[in-house]
Amino acid sequence: MKRAMLPLALVVAGCSLRPPAPVYRFYVLDAVVSQSATPATDVPVLAVGRIAIPEYLDREAMVTRVGEQQVEYAKGDRWAEPLEVGIARTLRQDLAALLGPRMLVEPLRIGTIPDFVVAVDVERFERRGANEVELAARFSLTAGGTLVASGRTRRVEPTADESAAAAAAALSRALAQLAQEIAAAAAAAPRP
Repeated sequence: MKRAMLPLALVVAGCSLRPPAPVYRFYVLDAVVSQSATPATDVPVLAVGRIAIPEYLDREAMVTRVGEQQVEYAKGDRWAEPLEVGIARTLRQDLAALLGPRMLVEPLRIGTIPDFVVAVDVERFERRGANEVELAARFSLTAGGTLVASGRTRRVEPTADESAAAAAAALSRALAQLAQEIAAAAAAAPRP
């Protein structure tokens, strides 16, 4: 009887030695600018096109810069969607709210010819320590394939606390500031 119990005891002991399963928390970016009026008919179309992010940001884990050349990946804090998809969606929503009835904002689709296309090259989109985040990006605005405006921005936003949720909210605010710069460039650009 004792011999039969030994294998069972080893199996039970082995199960208790496993490390606990990791706990993941997922976050999304949110539009910050309040929605304005619905665009009128026959208004220019601004399409949000390519959003390029560095390879080190192209992952689920949230990134914290801990030194000029050193980053850390969060063990449990993850983006709920690919980062370039979340950035594009949030920019579209903020731009639609900012440009309101003057312009229609949509994603760039194959086979469509929008009046304006904006492309964004993200250089940094990360936490900086525990209490702030940083967005560094360049944008280009084209009309009919011709560059009509471009800009470069660097935004550092404080976080409400040290949580990943506060970091996601601060990064959303930084994107809203980028959207304001793009909206100003689009509003000032001559209609093709």
